[in-house]
Amino acid sequence: MLFLQEGRLFVHRVVGRKVAASADRPEESWLITRGDRLRHEDPPVTAPELLGRLVSIERDNQKVGLPAHEPNRLIVRLLQSSDRVTYLYLRLAAGWRNLFLRRAKCQA
Repeated sequence: MLFLQEGRLFVHRVVGRKVAASADRPEESWLITRGDRLRHEDPPVTAPELLGRLVSIERDNQKVGLPAHEPNRLIVRLLQSSDRVTYLYLRLAAGWRNLFLRRAKCQA
């Protein structure tokens, strides 16, 4: 879900919905979101803050598949628990991508 809170854009996974009603207001609905690397939920997202839904990611003019949450549960927990592991994972991913992009360009 793409939303704007406190002047910042966020793309976080929806983990729930909260509905509340009061005497002076009709029923309101909020989305509960959480970033994959975060241990806590974000503040509720209201309708005016909601901008859209992420359906695809594109890098270097190629679509990148959206990761499924369940199969990567162990990796997600490791990344949530350690900034050092996250740093190493991101460095490894960048190096791996550069290695294969260079190889593909040389063969063309």
